Amino acid sequence: MKIAKYGRTVIVDDQMEDIIDLIKVLSKEGISTTYFTGEIEGLPTKPIEGVSLLFLDLELNKNLGSDRDKASQDVKVIKTILGDHANDGTVILVVWTSAISAYDELKCMITQLKMRFLTEVKIEKRECKTNSKFDLKKIESVLASALDKLGSLDLINYWDNKINTAAHKVYEKIIANAPSNHEQLERHINTLYLKMVEAVSGKNQDIDIVLDVERVLNGVLSNEICLNERSEFFYKIECSDLDVLNLEKIGVFNSALNLVPVRGEGIPGMVYKLKDNIKLNYFEIFQDWKKVQKGSDFEKKIDIMCEVTPLCDYAQKRRKVYRFLPGIMIPVSLEKSLKTRADYIYWTPVFSDGNVFPEPFIIVFDLRFLFTMGSSDELTECMGLQFGENLLMHIQNRLGRQVSNPGITSIR
Repeated sequence: MKIAKYGRTVIVDDQMEDIIDLIKVLSKEGISTTYFTGEIEGLPTKPIEGVSLLFLDLELNKNLGSDRDKASQDVKVIKTILGDHANDGTVILVVWTSAISAYDELKCMITQLKMRFLTEVKIEKRECKTNSKFDLKKIESVLASALDKLGSLDLINYWDNKINTAAHKVYEKIIANAPSNHEQLERHINTLYLKMVEAVSGKNQDIDIVLDVERVLNGVLSNEICLNERSEFFYKIECSDLDVLNLEKIGVFNSALNLVPVRGEGIPGMVYKLKDNIKLNYFEIFQDWKKVQKGSDFEKKIDIMCEVTPLCDYAQKRRKVYRFLPGIMIPVSLEKSLKTRADYIYWTPVFSDGNVFPEPFIIVFDLRFLFTMGSSDELTECMGLQFGENLLMHIQNRLGRQVSNPGITSIR
């Protein structure tokens, strides 16, 4: 297994003179680490985000008597460093120890507290050394053995390293060859920020500037990544059964791809509760309407509307009216009941966000019911949901096809 390079590794060991060799070996390969002695007062004030690998000395305090006391201290250290990530199964825990009974006590406590790791490895330091020096290949071999049948993690770590390298390239594009005088450099960077905000939101200065700058930088980052798409890394998918993802997992990933943080009301892509005076004809959306309306899943539906005003009109403050599409938010189980051949219906991929809807859901629009409002004063309650730019443009494209879809007259 390849270790992620950029700040994903944490080492906790009270024997600094011993562990400094490990830090040197990792640093030589460009793998950055965060080090703690294990003393409570020296631990982070809040959990560290992004940790994927934690090396932990089981006996942080040799003066502690019982195995339970040692395990209890270790658990406190783990939870302080990882926070909620000590329970989500994303972190590899490597425990340095030769004491079987103490490790068993730690395992028992981890189970009792419902802590969960990607894997837990018990190993003696000497097993990771060659000629009394830490050996990176031996460490990676130990991790690979512990993560048997999880070679897919190498691809994630490769991507992680590539993203961080590309991010630094973006930093260089902003800073390199800029004025060396700090005052001039400050004006240089702030002018760039202002241009980024104007590119996204025009002259609207009452919005979240940070989000606009992030959007532009993310676009530059994406292009920077594409510049180096080919590499020596090779990965082959080996899986006989690919149908193992549940709708919750698929919905979470689709949400990450197509939804963006809510920035405020009055922005295209925002989803609101439907106005009371707008009614949808449900029987024109579902195939067997009588059966659907009697089912318990339909009772969960929420009538919504999404603003589909062109982003350029919003950014340039040229919006004369607010354009909306009405629709319904329904459990994904009702997708099979939709009129799939009706070209006036558009529905989203499955999403999953417990703050918006209690189970995986889709949003279905009837493109024929496009309507406008004169001002933002007429907006209803926000659903806490905003479509990303690609999804919004996809809906607008389908809407355009619906509006300009001419028919012909013919006989058969």
